[in-house]
Amino acid sequence: MIGYEPAPRNRNGLVIGLVFGVPVLLAVVVLGVLLAVQVGDDEPEFGPATLRQPIQLRQVSAVNPPPCTGGAAASADDGQCYVLGNGMTVRQVADLKVTQPGLQQGDASWALLIKLRPADVQPFADLTRRVSTAPAGTPANRLAILVGDGVVSAPSVTSVLTSGDVQISGTFTRDEAYRLAAQITGSA
Repeated sequence: MIGYEPAPRNRNGLVIGLVFGVPVLLAVVVLGVLLAVQVGDDEPEFGPATLRQPIQLRQVSAVNPPPCTGGAAASADDGQCYVLGNGMTVRQVADLKVTQPGLQQGDASWALLIKLRPADVQPFADLTRRVSTAPAGTPANRLAILVGDGVVSAPSVTSVLTSGDVQISGTFTRDEAYRLAAQITGSA
């Protein structure tokens, strides 16, 4: 009888496949999981939006200490009472985002950028024309942003805004800017 011995197997290909294939497969799975859950992305998403509550943009006539009487609107930020003049109502925005516009110049403060819809651009330009021509430092040079019955911000207006691009800036921290965005969109 002739003896039969199987030829020795070449296990090098299997070992090389396991050594290189398993880490690649593992990396693909980890990358897929990271993309699916977006690890570290806990920022609220903003963008085009129908606001949960319309916002009113109104020129400030006077700022008084509390208690608020005679229809004055209270501010959650500074506790002051705002007497308000005419303005406009915004129900939708084309875009809304939080950013650090001056970061490249070394300014680490945050800002809120709002792009108005085309229908609101001209009324907003007219409103900012009125507010920006009031003497600087006076209440009439401020534009109150109301959500519901409360003032969420009342920035000074330094120029007529004709493009529909609105930047609310100051010395906001990241959290303060996101809080303001949430208040304006009604998601706070």
